Amino acid sequence: MHRQIASLCKKLGIDDPLDLPSPRLTHSELQPTLERRAEEHAERDLARWLDDAREEYHNGALFGLDPTIAGDEQDSRWEVAILPTKEYMAAPRLAGSAWKHTERRHRGDAK
Repeated sequence: MHRQIASLCKKLGIDDPLDLPSPRLTHSELQPTLERRAEEHAERDLARWLDDAREEYHNGALFGLDPTIAGDEQDSRWEVAILPTKEYMAAPRLAGSAWKHTERRHRGDAK
């Protein structure tokens, strides 16, 4: 962090880090699209939640599977597991890497 601050000071020609401008959040042109999609998803999810005749939904849709049928019933490579296996944790993919982190509140040093 110190190196990044020093680098930014050098880039901006500032001697004292306290003189750095406050960071500002600037959205890209993609922001309105993301906000619209979020609204559409919220409406879709609410409508689905309120529909008494809604079908089951499984996450396999993201991978091209039928979302109304469990992934392990469509593809033998799918497996239902509550906790990741040791083999999986040896080389987890993106979502699985979250299992490697211990939340601060569980370490006993939360303040």
